Amino acid sequence: MECQPCRKQDRNSPAEYRCTECEEALCYSCKSQHKSFKVSRNHNVIELQQASALLLDSQKEYVGVGHDAWIMCDEHRERSVEYFCIKHEMPCCILCKRQYHRHCCDVEKVDDVVDDSKLETITMNLLTAVEERKTCLNQVVDKERSNLRDLEMIKNNFIADLKNARLAIDRHLDVLQNNVEQEMIKKYETLMREINKRLTNFTQRKTNMTYRYKVIKETSLESALSLGQKYLKIMRLKHKEDGYSESHNTNLKYNLQSITNSRLSYVKTNDGINIRRIYQTLYAPTNGMDIFRGDTDKDGVESGSSTVELEPQAFNWKLSRPGTGVSTLPTWYTTKHSESSNTSPLEISSSSTVTQSTHLSYTFDSGNSSPFSFYIKNSFFIEKKNKNIEISDAKLMPNKYDIAIAETSNPRCMIYTKDGFKKGQLQLSSAPGNISVIEGHRIAVTLNNERQVNVINTDTWQLIKIFQFREECHGLVYFEKYLIANCGNEGLMYIDASGKLVKSNSDIKGELYLHLDNRGKLYAAKINVKRIHVYDLTNNKHYKYHVQGISDPSGLSTDRDNNLFVACNENDTIFVKHSPHASARSVLGRTDGIDGPWSIDYDEQNDELLVVNNNARSIFIFKKRFNN
Repeated sequence: MECQPCRKQDRNSPAEYRCTECEEALCYSCKSQHKSFKVSRNHNVIELQQASALLLDSQKEYVGVGHDAWIMCDEHRERSVEYFCIKHEMPCCILCKRQYHRHCCDVEKVDDVVDDSKLETITMNLLTAVEERKTCLNQVVDKERSNLRDLEMIKNNFIADLKNARLAIDRHLDVLQNNVEQEMIKKYETLMREINKRLTNFTQRKTNMTYRYKVIKETSLESALSLGQKYLKIMRLKHKEDGYSESHNTNLKYNLQSITNSRLSYVKTNDGINIRRIYQTLYAPTNGMDIFRGDTDKDGVESGSSTVELEPQAFNWKLSRPGTGVSTLPTWYTTKHSESSNTSPLEISSSSTVTQSTHLSYTFDSGNSSPFSFYIKNSFFIEKKNKNIEISDAKLMPNKYDIAIAETSNPRCMIYTKDGFKKGQLQLSSAPGNISVIEGHRIAVTLNNERQVNVINTDTWQLIKIFQFREECHGLVYFEKYLIANCGNEGLMYIDASGKLVKSNSDIKGELYLHLDNRGKLYAAKINVKRIHVYDLTNNKHYKYHVQGISDPSGLSTDRDNNLFVACNENDTIFVKHSPHASARSVLGRTDGIDGPWSIDYDEQNDELLVVNNNARSIFIFKKRFNN
């Protein structure tokens, strides 16, 4: 038998192997290439002799069923089947007729019993049954191949998850190291200035002591004064010397370890690694000279833990039997590919989630008046290798696990999970601006420099509606079954599901950033304006938030208690304002890893703040912690 791929290339090579999935005979060279290709590396390739044996085994039931071969009796193998017992509806040979059917009166020759119509009927039924079985086997083979593809994709996603977790841990440790290092350098510079100042003072006093010693010695031994005058002069010098307080107390034992009173430590546990930030408070005596000497009886140690949790995994993966029905996949495995949208027979059951969550936390000093603070729970880059990526907006989907992301550098909308897995995307005709989650799997997005809003189904990744406007839209929210778009000088446009303009509000216009809270209040902000306008859409009331310290606001959001969060891109800060009359304070900043925040959204269900960070390149998720 010849190698089939070689024969197609006009080469003559003897076949040594056979791929049972491609049903091709292969030589040694083609077999090696076959196993190197990604699409066929997992195919079952066996030796040709083994394949022939399997084929013979599968055809044993058809031995003797050839074009001209006689059907032989199963019991008397040397006798052909020539008779048919009508009573028992059973074919038999001459020996079976004499042994088992000698009392049957209706035993006829097979040729006399069967006519053409009966042969045609049974032949057609048999052909139909064989064809159906062949079709079923083809479906089984396709599903098994799909199993292999899906299994490889799950493996790749799982490995990517591990890498993302490692990157998140590295970034978290970098932040911790930088914080502690900066504190140490600041204390070092302060102590260095104090020590140099004291060193200069003591050096000058030492020089004065050398000069006094010389004067005393010259007066006593070399002066031409009388004995009485020498005595009076020495006594005067002694009185002056008695006025100085140099003693053994001058030579203090300073505790220079105060520079490292904040340090990192870690402890390995069965479930992960516990990172502790230890703060050692060194109390000083009341004497100002002893300010750097530690009193070990009063010194105290406190720590703030930072835990990297490695959740135990217990996986039970099994391939579904072909033709057993619909299979289930993990929630993050829903990327829409045309080649795998119809078949997904890989079934996974686990006692815990497939994706391994990474819980990162560290202490944030937010002041005594703060009712809450935040610690970082997770972070990930959007396409890490793409350094030029730019995200214009990100919003949490209704399940509070998926994140809708608008990218302007490569115009598209994407869905990522909070764990950093990409679930799907849709290319757009122009760069997207703002996102509004409508309901279920639908989102709406504005397009920059275009007077339209696109509505996307993120389950099927299809563009289902396009709403046209007379001006470009800069803000977008969803309220009481209406899509509300902020369209330049026209103000707010209320659009129903059919695309019909229901009403408009020209009193609210020009704002670039919009946010709608859970009580029907619309928050709007302008660039370089330190006021946040608040419009109650239920009763048409309007008031303002004055937020001192904000610059270049780039995102708005509120929590379940209606605390207002404002992201400021220019000064790398996220402010919180508890009420219209309360002072705004910084809740997150550069020390927390905030770098160019561009958009924010709040998960009221899980008390988590989502931040588009790193000048619109990555996603940070902060968890709220209530202070005691």
